Amino acid sequence: MYQGFFEAHITLKNTEELQNTTNFENFCKDNFIKPIFIELERGNTPKQIMTSSLHKGNFDEVKKEVESLAQKMEAQNYQVIRLKIEAHPENTGIPITQNDILEHQKKNYFEAHYKILLPLTDSNSSKKQLVILCQKYQAHLSKNAFKKQKNNLEERFVTKRIYKAGKKEAYQTFDKLHQELEKQSYQINKKIIEYCVWDSNQSVDDNWLTLQEPCHICQSECKMEIL
Repeated sequence: MYQGFFEAHITLKNTEELQNTTNFENFCKDNFIKPIFIELERGNTPKQIMTSSLHKGNFDEVKKEVESLAQKMEAQNYQVIRLKIEAHPENTGIPITQNDILEHQKKNYFEAHYKILLPLTDSNSSKKQLVILCQKYQAHLSKNAFKKQKNNLEERFVTKRIYKAGKKEAYQTFDKLHQELEKQSYQINKKIIEYCVWDSNQSVDDNWLTLQEPCHICQSECKMEIL
């Protein structure tokens, strides 16, 4: 049983109701959750509108809270297409090594998110180089369209996902990506590592990652299609 701190995301289908993002942002504000509008560099669903909420307790309790919130959103005519719960890596129940992985955890995965700050004056060139780096390390690049630019800088997120690995193996792989980002002098504003314990619809990420064959970088079951 997972116990501790969690972050949950509820992804919505892009409909006419969501064309007015002000209504969605107001709904999130009224319910004390964060609105996120992710724009991916590739994939079948390159624009993803979702929520972010923080929870504490055991997994079953948190799952009920997230499902309740999803039902509340559906009552407001939002079409929910994905529920996702991520655990803090220090939570109880997180596999430490590959030998600790249980049968029901084989579709779970670790994710590392790096918030990178790019100068607006050189954004296109920097982003192009960052895409190449992501391809090399089987990572993906995105941004939150709701985020405003500040101090002539814009945010980009580099995300790396690893399946069928314990925390020890995952952290070793994430460290290689982190070192490469630093080597190329990217400004890392924040680093977050999470363990996804429930993902109701991974197909939202199709053409980014699949579960079909090991990649040549981390030897875990992930593959990114380079477009």
